[in-house]
Amino acid sequence: MTDNKDEIKVIMQRKKDGIEIPLSNNVQSRFSSNYLEYVKLIHNALPEVNFDDIDLSTTFLTYNFGSPIIIDSMTGGTPKL
Repeated sequence: MTDNKDEIKVIMQRKKDGIEIPLSNNVQSRFSSNYLEYVKLIHNALPEVNFDDIDLSTTFLTYNFGSPIIIDSMTGGTPKL
């Protein structure tokens, strides 16, 4: 059985690496694309829309929210080892 302290140290080091590697190394690809350069957005006004009829509420994990939510990752901090 591994020591819980060792597991915590590994996790803390990975969080630290996740921040330091992009800051100290060239991790951007010169040739990759998300293909957004091929997307053209066409303006299409909706003057007939009654904004009071729009419902932005959503349910997530049985909880009701009045507007959409965004769940994003975070490092959770990097305490000194």
